[in-house]
Amino acid sequence: MTINLVDVACSSYGDMDKFWEILEERLELCHRALRCRHERLLGTVSDVAPILWQHGALARLQKGETIDKLLFDNYSTISLGYAGLYEMCMRMTGKSHTDAEIGRPFAIKVMEKLNDKCAEWREAERISYSIYGTPMESTTYKFAKSLQKRFGIIPGVTDKNYITNSYHVHVSEKVDAFQKLSFEADFQKLSPGGAISYVEVPNLQNNIPAVLSMMRYIYDHIMYAELNTKSDYCQVCGYDGEIKIRENENGKLIWECPNCGNHDQESSLSRGEPAAISARSSGTREEHRRFATASCMSRPPSGRQVVRASRTEKSGRKNELRTGVLCGYGKWHRRAHLALCERVHAPLSGCFNEETWDFNFGDPFTKEVEDDIIEHLRPSYIDGLSLLGGEPMEAQNQRALLPFLERVKQEVPHATVWIYSGYTFEELLDTENRRCHTEATRRILELADILVDGKFILAEKDVKLRFRGSRNQRILELKESLKENRPVHSRYENPIEHHY
Repeated sequence: MTINLVDVACSSYGDMDKFWEILEERLELCHRALRCRHERLLGTVSDVAPILWQHGALARLQKGETIDKLLFDNYSTISLGYAGLYEMCMRMTGKSHTDAEIGRPFAIKVMEKLNDKCAEWREAERISYSIYGTPMESTTYKFAKSLQKRFGIIPGVTDKNYITNSYHVHVSEKVDAFQKLSFEADFQKLSPGGAISYVEVPNLQNNIPAVLSMMRYIYDHIMYAELNTKSDYCQVCGYDGEIKIRENENGKLIWECPNCGNHDQESSLSRGEPAAISARSSGTREEHRRFATASCMSRPPSGRQVVRASRTEKSGRKNELRTGVLCGYGKWHRRAHLALCERVHAPLSGCFNEETWDFNFGDPFTKEVEDDIIEHLRPSYIDGLSLLGGEPMEAQNQRALLPFLERVKQEVPHATVWIYSGYTFEELLDTENRRCHTEATRRILELADILVDGKFILAEKDVKLRFRGSRNQRILELKESLKENRPVHSRYENPIEHHY
């Protein structure tokens, strides 16, 4: 049983007194529904599930004995779920429940009301009612469609094909994984019947330290959370990259293999789940598709915030030089990550970030975007900045990159800087190499701490390597390398140590 908090808010049309009145009515309706479930269980004999009721999984009752005594006095709970705390706050206050001054106090007050009603019912009936953060699957889609039918499209409230699970931070909010979990921890405490938080991540099999870092944070800060990663497979062509999500001619969300175009429900599977999205899971998949937190900046387009630098200089093309800086940014494993665009002369087989090959990819790299990245670097749990590609050390990228790095070092001096480049250390310092050596190159390397150099070579791929993809690539300490004028290998090249 799940109460649709968005419906309560929309039914009150923004009137706060009406909201509390309707909430009281809906809670009593939920109470009656929960009583129906409880009464249906009365008289059930333990024989229906011997492992649960007779052999110790939940109890050790005798054969033929009913489970009635276990339905009272806190032996078991009966849960009242809730959904759409974010949209409820948006409709009633115009603010997200992450807003400290208005949205969050209102959300907390509603959660306390739900818990108070459960306590009232529990005291009167000896039945352990409890609040449950509903992990909606089909319900999110059904609720959203019902709301649109009743109230039309309300921006920020009913304009999606899903509503937000329970207390979760909305997928459009700019928040990193650690901040998300820290915020949601307070609402888990108000959901004693059960709750789960999650973070959407790319495939992290090559970055075990990132997984362990997140798991430690979960252990220290929140009761129950998970990392969701995507692992797709097409049974027609064998493609095991990312299966795309799109709308068909009927507006229905389906999965489509980008390699062969297959979207058959039976032959294109996401490791056990039908790729053609039915109503059962379409709301959840739509929510994941739009996931936009900065918790991971990686391959999934849903996790990327897209930008592109553009500087006005005299060139042969409308007085505009595309510097290509920043096609994406975000935070993961205690680092902020920037992906930079590159005009590709020789496409790289196996590249995970092909969209960055096009200098026209992304949006303008504005002062506001730069400020936002600096703010991403300030928290104590962020170690530093990683520059990815595309190719950050392409000559035309360096002119825009240098002033930004100087600002990073001035305003966030604790931040370490890693550069991932297809050019080698020797090529970058070669004054005759016009592709990658400019007047800014040495200064950029002086501002950075680590250089991961060399092109990714698919034939040299090794998943056991740390922080790089193929065996030919090196991890170099830049301060020592520049001082000695030769590549100095980093301790990060040591093999991964697993502690399971």
